[in-house]
Amino acid sequence: MTKGLETKLKWQNANYALEFTCDESFEFEQVITKIDLTPSQQDLVINRVKNADRIVVEAV
Repeated sequence: MTKGLETKLKWQNANYALEFTCDESFEFEQVITKIDLTPSQQDLVINRVKNADRIVVEAV
């Protein structure tokens, strides 16, 4: 990560990321599944990334 640090952690079947960037702040992220999103959020993701090989959704 340019101008910052990132580390990833897997704990009890959950994926987490800790990020710190010089121009922003500290972020704690958790990768979530599509079913954790509301139906309207799921539609938004599907419509925006139709040609993606992989989709990662994070709760920040």
